[in-house]
Amino acid sequence: MSDLTKGAKLEKIINIVNSKKITSYSLAKNTGLNESGINRLIKGEINNPHKTTIDTLYNYLFINDVLEKEPFLKKDKTSFSVEEVSLFVINNQSSFMKIKAFSNMVGLLARDKIIEIMKEREIK
Repeated sequence: MSDLTKGAKLEKIINIVNSKKITSYSLAKNTGLNESGINRLIKGEINNPHKTTIDTLYNYLFINDVLEKEPFLKKDKTSFSVEEVSLFVINNQSSFMKIKAFSNMVGLLARDKIIEIMKEREIK
């Protein structure tokens, strides 16, 4: 997922927002980003958005999409493991830490696993 270019992520964000009718207000509330900035981004009024903004929105929408399909399901209908989700979050920490609703979206087991992996990485 994180191998996508900024433009490819933006395109996916716009498609998800439009197809699921997600409001700029909802995205702002759950990510801590500015509502009018999100609205302008979705409308294509911002030519060169910050990478952190794109990553924050993309990661929020990705984790939301994963959690809607409980148990964690991939496109091929196999399950994501808690470790896979944890590693995705860890590899995108800076964006996830900006998401206000993060702790509510991730179940206790996944959150505990993330903390465990983060502690292991700190030790090394």
